[in-house]
Amino acid sequence: KRIDKLLEAFAALKKSGFPDFTLTIAGNDWEGLLKGYMNKGIMLGIDNKINYAIDPSDEETKALYAGHEFFVSASEYEGFGISLVEAMASSCFPIVQENEGFRNIIGDSEGGILIDFADKEDFVKSVRKIIEWGGMRKMHVRKNAAERAKDFSWGKKINEIEGIYGDIVGH
Repeated sequence: KRIDKLLEAFAALKKSGFPDFTLTIAGNDWEGLLKGYMNKGIMLGIDNKINYAIDPSDEETKALYAGHEFFVSASEYEGFGISLVEAMASSCFPIVQENEGFRNIIGDSEGGILIDFADKEDFVKSVRKIIEWGGMRKMHVRKNAAERAKDFSWGKKINEIEGIYGDIVGH
C-alpha cells in the first residue's frame, strides 16, 4: 500500500547521503502495479537497491522478516496490521505510517516509529536519528517491538476472551 511513497522516501534517503540500503517490497500484486513500481524505481535511480518478493509463501515471509532489520510501511489505512505484528514478533524495527491501526499496535511500547511518508524529509530525519542512536537503542526498540507483538498472540487473546465470558456468566 502506497509503495510509490516508499520509493520516493528511499530515493530521498539516497539523495541525502544514505546510499547503503536495500528495500525489499514483499506481497501480492493483486492490482497489477508491480511494473509501474519497477519503472518508478528506475526513474528515481534506486532500482538497484530494490528487491521484490511477489506472492511469498509463509516460509519465505518468515525468512524475509528474519533477514531484515527494519520493517517499513507507508500504508495510510490499516484495520489491524497483521504484517506489522508479524514483523515486530520477528524483532524488526518498525518505521511505519502514522495511522490508527499502526498507532494502536505500537501503542506506548517504544517499539517503533510512526511517521508521515508523504513528508520524505520526515523519513530521512527518522532514519538519521535511528542511525545516530547506535546499536543498544535500536536493540531496545526491537526488543520492545517483539514484546508488544506478544500482546496480539492467539493464546493471549483466547485467555482474554475466556476472561470476558467468565465475567459475563459469573465465574
